[in-house]
Amino acid sequence: MAITPIVDRSRRFTNFLMGEIYTGPAGTGRWVPNVDDQVTDWDQGIYRVVAVDHERTNLSYLQKVNFNTLGGGMDDSDYAVVTGVGSNSNSFRIYVDTKTVPHTLAVDSRTTFYGDNAYIKIFKGTDTSAATGKVISAIINSSGKVVSENIPLVLTIVPNGTNVNEKTPQTAWCSETVKDGDVVTVVTYTNAGQITSRDKFIISESNLIRSLDQAGVYVNNIELLSPFISKTDARLIECPINLLASSLNLQAKVTYSDNTSRTDLIDGLKWSVAGLDMFISSQIGKMDRVILLYKLAPEELAFDASAALPERIVRREYRIKTVDIDTYYAVKLFAVPVWNATSALYTLKWYLYNLERSDIIDVTNFVEYATTSPKFVGNKYTGSQKLLVSFNLQHLGASYSYYVHTQVVTVNLKAPGSTKAAASYYTIAYADDLLYGERVRGLYAADEVNAGKFKLDISCGYTDPASWLTANYRQLDPLNYDKVEITAPNPTHARVVIGADQWVREIAIDEITNPIRNINVTMSQGVSVRVELFRRESGKDSRLATAPILASAML
Repeated sequence: MAITPIVDRSRRFTNFLMGEIYTGPAGTGRWVPNVDDQVTDWDQGIYRVVAVDHERTNLSYLQKVNFNTLGGGMDDSDYAVVTGVGSNSNSFRIYVDTKTVPHTLAVDSRTTFYGDNAYIKIFKGTDTSAATGKVISAIINSSGKVVSENIPLVLTIVPNGTNVNEKTPQTAWCSETVKDGDVVTVVTYTNAGQITSRDKFIISESNLIRSLDQAGVYVNNIELLSPFISKTDARLIECPINLLASSLNLQAKVTYSDNTSRTDLIDGLKWSVAGLDMFISSQIGKMDRVILLYKLAPEELAFDASAALPERIVRREYRIKTVDIDTYYAVKLFAVPVWNATSALYTLKWYLYNLERSDIIDVTNFVEYATTSPKFVGNKYTGSQKLLVSFNLQHLGASYSYYVHTQVVTVNLKAPGSTKAAASYYTIAYADDLLYGERVRGLYAADEVNAGKFKLDISCGYTDPASWLTANYRQLDPLNYDKVEITAPNPTHARVVIGADQWVREIAIDEITNPIRNINVTMSQGVSVRVELFRRESGKDSRLATAPILASAML
């Protein structure tokens, strides 16, 4: 059962145990603290509540309290000191390799940090003020440019063990010349930018610098990937009207400081998009906000990670806007069963249509079955076959974005193609309340009017075009532009294709119930007939649907 948070924004200052804090509907804590409340973790220490998301998630943002910094500033005795076995005591050092350009620096390997500490800055001398303090630490990319003055804290290596909390500064660079014996100040920060400690160190010129390989990389950026990301605004998702959020084909990409990257699916665990489930694309121009969330692994670092419980999270805000539909990406696959007399099996061919209605494309070689879907079986005559198939529009060419169209098609084989004049050979369902194929068959015979030729009857027993369209065309569930169309328009013509394009003729839809005569190719039992239905207006043809028909000899 989901946890219901307890919220009381008028409550006086309260001290909570960490386990009492609300961390989401799947957590165990119920209490939502207020800003400046105290949270105690007997293993990790004392935390202060610095922010609470009362408007959306009720999650609280905590900051660890470092009591060592509550006494004020430093004096000359405040050097970072280590005491080992016996009386050997000396100041911590920062080692600078002056033979490299720029100079490489490494913080004394004995220096360790814990808890929420995320990065350090190194100041020249003891002045750490924002106005006059001079930061000399630097992170430099492969192009030699300074990208940050913050040195990330990385997990230390624990031989034969797993480290989850002890950190040390990674090797970095020095942006100014320093000399042996100079005093510098190391200031430690949390992800939220809160200072947790200030310590003086002594510079030591040395070429014995820790290997860069021991330093971890950090998360540099996260971003959404989708064919619906605006071409002019990388933080805007343009959602076509009435498109389901699940059809946006969202993926996410994380890029690290070493320029490596990884692309993942939005799985709701490591990656999630807050607010997307509340967005309904029913009104053009509607704008809302969603947030991409990336849950850092224990060993991952990021300068802008939140301190929210229960995990460290990197956030990127996006806007999502309902826009008019892109007709190139509103697509549908039409299935055409084809009988193979040699193998005595049906196979499926797939034809792609879109709302642009300008093309019919055979995409059979690129259609894939989902891992959860059965493959089509060409000789199964008992029960229907519900197929989940997909097609990536990038297969059409480089001008198309990455967009995977998925579709459910249910095929029910009724009789082998070798059966003469069967009442029905197959049915195809593109929607639960529609069924194409009942009474559908093409009957051929010798053409008594044209000697040596064939005739073909595709009327399916109907005597008027309107009845044929209702019983066949409408059952194919053709695409319609629902902003301006109640239903898809009726076709005015049909292109009749026999076999693998061996014979083609265009006929008016008014002639669809009349015998097609003077066919000059040999007709045989089970041959495939494709009826491509289109509408012609002002010299322009709009492709609407493909109606498959199996031809049989008349009895």
